[in-house]
Amino acid sequence: MASVHHVPVIFFCRNNGYAISTPAVEQFAADGIAPRAFGYHMHVIRVDGNDVLAVYEATRLARKIAVEQNQPVLIEAMSYRLAAHSSSDDPSGYRSKDEEEIWRAKDPLLRLQKWLLKKQWWSEEEEATQQETLRREVLETMKRAEKRSSPPLESLISDVYADITPALQRQFDQLNAIFAAIQRLTPAGHSRWTWMLAQTLIRRERRNMATMNMLQAINNALDIAMAEDEKVICFGEDVGIFGGVFRATSHLQEKYGKARCFNTPLVEQGIIGFANGLAAQGSVPVAEIQFADYIFPAFDQIVNETAKFRYRSGDLFNVGGLTIRTPYGGGIAGGLYHSQSPEAYFTHTPGLKVVVPRNPYQAKGLLLAAIRDPDPVLFLEPKRLYRAAVGEVPEEDYQLPIGEAEITKEGTDITVVGWGAQMEVIGKAVELAEEQGIACEVIDLRSLLPWDADTVAESVLKTGRLVVSHEAPLTGGFAGEIAATIQERCFLYLESPIARVTGLDTPFPLVLEKEYLPDHLKIFEAIRESVNF
Repeated sequence: MASVHHVPVIFFCRNNGYAISTPAVEQFAADGIAPRAFGYHMHVIRVDGNDVLAVYEATRLARKIAVEQNQPVLIEAMSYRLAAHSSSDDPSGYRSKDEEEIWRAKDPLLRLQKWLLKKQWWSEEEEATQQETLRREVLETMKRAEKRSSPPLESLISDVYADITPALQRQFDQLNAIFAAIQRLTPAGHSRWTWMLAQTLIRRERRNMATMNMLQAINNALDIAMAEDEKVICFGEDVGIFGGVFRATSHLQEKYGKARCFNTPLVEQGIIGFANGLAAQGSVPVAEIQFADYIFPAFDQIVNETAKFRYRSGDLFNVGGLTIRTPYGGGIAGGLYHSQSPEAYFTHTPGLKVVVPRNPYQAKGLLLAAIRDPDPVLFLEPKRLYRAAVGEVPEEDYQLPIGEAEITKEGTDITVVGWGAQMEVIGKAVELAEEQGIACEVIDLRSLLPWDADTVAESVLKTGRLVVSHEAPLTGGFAGEIAATIQERCFLYLESPIARVTGLDTPFPLVLEKEYLPDHLKIFEAIRESVNF
């Protein structure tokens, strides 16, 4: 667009040679980013990105061209990422110390420092003074930050819209009322959160440790599927030798080779488009989207191609062999771009199946079922449970049914429904309810498309009450679909309004994550209010 409309804009691309673990040579076949610009008739300048003076000159030239010729310019600065991609990244798994040392010698700050010293425009004494000044400034800033209190609860809703909507204000008022009720339940001398933590630790001590966590169960399922059928192929960003950012695909490339487990470029739409083509030709692709938050560039491919392939061809063609794996949800302090729960976007898509496991046993059995299902499946993995959820998992091959809910606990007073990571939270809430004599029936949907309305309806006909919980925002969340269906089928049997315990209609917060999440105390309060209605 910039070329067509002669816009004087400078595109500055710092090419550091890697995605996370995937080198640039596995990202694209061209020589870097620069060749792409020629197809748009753009001016291109490639520069040593570790040379401060060269970058300055390149930028000055780019500005001159852009302004005088009314044309866009692309600057590709060839550089290197010396540090890890993130705090959870270990670069030693995909690059050598020798490679790092070569680039460390090209550090732009050190090169500029040496140049200034050579010109006698800088001295060792000035450098030492500056380093000490900056060190103290950083330490003082850290101390000030540590002393700052958490932002007020109002900040959860203050920057979502220009003016706070009435619906969002009602949600916030309800949240305040829930916190007030929780405070009344909290023993004297405890804060709301320290008491919640204590309750969590008490319940974790009661668990029996077992053989696999959720990541190991997923990896085991992929291993079994690939060993059984050579048409099963795993691919996605950094899934190769690195094993994915969460290591769900560890050792699969070593065992089955690069032809069956390989890295892709950072292009989610391309990943799913490629997967659709493979599945249409008879392969069994298992495509990974690194975080569910990144799935939206692929939304068109999933909704308009994956889900409709069979329908638009009159069942002459299909992509039934396709499984899309992606980690979703909060609880890892990931902020708004690594914590979203987008399941409701896809449950509105006929032709697609949506599955969410709650523990390692389910993860393995449901993933194997998804890979072998005749329809395309979106497999959402609750990432906060990846290593936290541990359980006994059979080593042999097995499948769990897609579309069937599981009653994890029987009760007579109220039905509580959830899926994925919320099932652990619901379990803690139910324990609190039972201490007050409330018998809860707990249902894990496991599948959201299709979802098992019969099991939920039969339960509500017995209990007369229903609470549904999910992390995603309230408005348009899947709990609304459940509530609408159950009131149609069980209206005359309901003893109280159907309650939804969800996230707020705001982006997922970072600092106030605990306040945002539908925790066990919020669910317990909804159970108590429903029973006492």
